[in-house]
Amino acid sequence: GAFSFSNIITVSSCSKDNVLVIGNGGGIVIHINSSVDGEYNFEIYAMLGQKVMSEVKHVTAGYNHFNLMPSGVATAVYAVKVKDISHKVFIW
Repeated sequence: GAFSFSNIITVSSCSKDNVLVIGNGGGIVIHINSSVDGEYNFEIYAMLGQKVMSEVKHVTAGYNHFNLMPSGVATAVYAVKVKDISHKVFIW
C-alpha cells in the first residue's frame, strides 16, 4: 500500500544521446536529446524477463519527449530498454 520515488538519473550513452526515463503513474516518460534523426525501439520488461511492450518511434535531432503507456500492467518495477538505429542499447 506504500510507494516511493527514486532520484532522477540522466544517462549519457556512447552515441552522445542523453536519455532520461521517468516512471509516471501507470506509464513511463522518456526524454531523449538526440544528436541525429533516427528510429528508436522502446521495450519494457517485467523483472522476470517477460516483454510487456515494444514500440518503435521516430526521433529527431534535438529534444524528444515520449509517453509510453502499456495497457494491463500491474504496479511494479520494470526495466526499460532503449535501442537506437545503430543498435547501441541503454537499459534502465
